[in-house]
Amino acid sequence: MIQIKTVCQQKKVLLAILTKNNPHFLHRLLNSIYQHPELRQCPILIVDDSRDPHLIQENNLMVKKFDLSPVIVNRYDWDKIKRSIVLDNSSLDFASKLLMQRLTLGIPRFNTFNARNITSIVVKLYFSKYNYVFCLDNDIIFPQNFILRNPKDAHLIGVKVTGSPDLSRFEWIRLYLLYLKKKYGMSIKDKRAFYVKVLIQSLSLSHIQYLIHTYTDLYANSSNIMRFLITYPIPVREFNTGSFFTSSKLLLKSMFPPYYGEDFLWLNFVRRSRIRQYFFSKPIIHAAERKHISDAQKILFEEEGHLLNLITKSKYIESSIKNGAAQKAFFWKNKINQDLLLLAYKLRKITTEAKEMQQLEVLIEVLTKLINFVEKSNISDFTKKINEIKENNLIWRRLLSNLQQMNLDSFIK
Repeated sequence: MIQIKTVCQQKKVLLAILTKNNPHFLHRLLNSIYQHPELRQCPILIVDDSRDPHLIQENNLMVKKFDLSPVIVNRYDWDKIKRSIVLDNSSLDFASKLLMQRLTLGIPRFNTFNARNITSIVVKLYFSKYNYVFCLDNDIIFPQNFILRNPKDAHLIGVKVTGSPDLSRFEWIRLYLLYLKKKYGMSIKDKRAFYVKVLIQSLSLSHIQYLIHTYTDLYANSSNIMRFLITYPIPVREFNTGSFFTSSKLLLKSMFPPYYGEDFLWLNFVRRSRIRQYFFSKPIIHAAERKHISDAQKILFEEEGHLLNLITKSKYIESSIKNGAAQKAFFWKNKINQDLLLLAYKLRKITTEAKEMQQLEVLIEVLTKLINFVEKSNISDFTKKINEIKENNLIWRRLLSNLQQMNLDSFIK
């Protein structure tokens, strides 16, 4: 009997999962892979960014429930691998070793960029024979009808999602305010809120209310909310959720910078070589955690990443900086923030619900801080950050060129 190879086998596809502190989410994702006849044929790498030893152990025990035999790298494993690379590789220069030392797992704060870069290094060291990597966050679920196809041997394929839209805290605030605007009969004319505007225009008020209530803490009044399946489609096709399919070559081309939206920043740098992006025909489920939206400190951190993303979107980053891309990014971002603040004030005057009024008071305070942050931000500081990203990418390529394939069995239990 002739055996037909799956796409995983033909194209040599690796599934690379990032997880942190949530065994339930990892179990949910692995179960969907195990139930999928094609995806279960792919080898799996799991990079565990958890810090708590008990959660690390729980993740290790939970993975053994599935007959998938993944390679798991946690902070203890990575420390041993990193030590071996730095000590045993005489071809690494000082800058490369310093860069390696900064790559760490198990940091309590935002650390996704480190986990992604460590994934890239492990792919280079241990999975070099694989041509493609399907990068996955742990809040993803594969439906049984998902089809893994690579049209025209594309180097980059995005995913369409159902479930939660992939929004930052600021974008959730924007969605909430535009939802209230629509609820109270005000016209929606925001031309710049493309992703959020598509949601507002495509979904009913009940659907938007459900999304806000399910995935955020913004909608305080949770009574009488219509229930929808988690698989209700999000009508947007774009690079999102931190999950994407890419060639190994493209994955290693650039570092993921240490800022919010590190995947978008990585994409901005690799897209300079005119990489065309495709999309899988069938969506995956983005079953995200519920976000605490009005955390001002996290919103300001995310805003820094948004500004960097706006500035680096141009193919010619150097000339775009000289030609005022940064100034334009700051101008439009501040105008959007001010427009939303004005909208929040208007909504506070017309809302008929006390809980909405309380929420609007909180958002007015947050948006005021956001406006002050952008106004006080120094463009030269952002230019310096972009130059540091570019310099680190040069060191990154030099580091990878000097790394030799190694057997990780002695480092990973």
